[in-house]
Amino acid sequence: MHIGDYWGYREFFGDSFSVRIVGDTLLNNRRYYSFRFNNGDSWFYRIDDSMRVRGFTRDSVWCPEREFIEFNLAAPDSSIWHICLLGNENYSYNGFLRNTIEFYPNINRTLPTKKFSGAYIDRISGDTVFTNTYYPRQDLARGIGIIRFQGEAAPEYRLVGAIINGVVYGTVLSVALKEIDGEILLPRNYPNPFNSITKISFALTERNKVTVTILDLLGRRIGSVVENSYMEAGVHEIIWDAENLPSGVYIYRISTEKFSKWSKAILLK
Repeated sequence: MHIGDYWGYREFFGDSFSVRIVGDTLLNNRRYYSFRFNNGDSWFYRIDDSMRVRGFTRDSVWCPEREFIEFNLAAPDSSIWHICLLGNENYSYNGFLRNTIEFYPNINRTLPTKKFSGAYIDRISGDTVFTNTYYPRQDLARGIGIIRFQGEAAPEYRLVGAIINGVVYGTVLSVALKEIDGEILLPRNYPNPFNSITKISFALTERNKVTVTILDLLGRRIGSVVENSYMEAGVHEIIWDAENLPSGVYIYRISTEKFSKWSKAILLK
């Protein structure tokens, strides 16, 4: 997962959708990446230390602990897990089917692939049944992500193009590139709160002239960390030394010729 990653999919009858990572955020004191779909929906995901892809939901009825397990990348073949640990309904499982190696003509790559599917346990036989009737089937290709997707009793979507960590695979529609053209993604600082020195991170989707300005809560300019400096597309990290400033809440604003975004930083000495 990288800020700015993009995936575009199409199904047999021509319907398509896309998704990109637009930033990250803290939810329940954990860092999640924010995935935004072209219909405006957003989902939040992270990967834990056990190689499980976890999503965050605000629906406490469906998932009381708010965090669900979408994929277990270290699971053995034909294994299943509860999507939500406290959601023990009969049809609340995801499962890993098997590893394969497949050729994908849309991106001209042969890649190791993991096949995942929704699952349930038959009440009579006790057997595990893998199905996309209740939950989707999804194939993950190494280095790419979801490369094939079949929704709940729905047509199959296949990846036609992607941008992964700045590298373009397959066909990425010009409209998709225009959608993210010139944007500032991320911005955040770490640590936050901080004592004198913090690292401000942000990402650019194209080369641009950048200014990073420090403001107080009344919007008054305190100074700048970067002033009209050209930076290439990609992730950037700059150091802000606030040794000469008193403790308090500050705003740092990242501006280019097209966009401007801001975030808050807490200085504690």
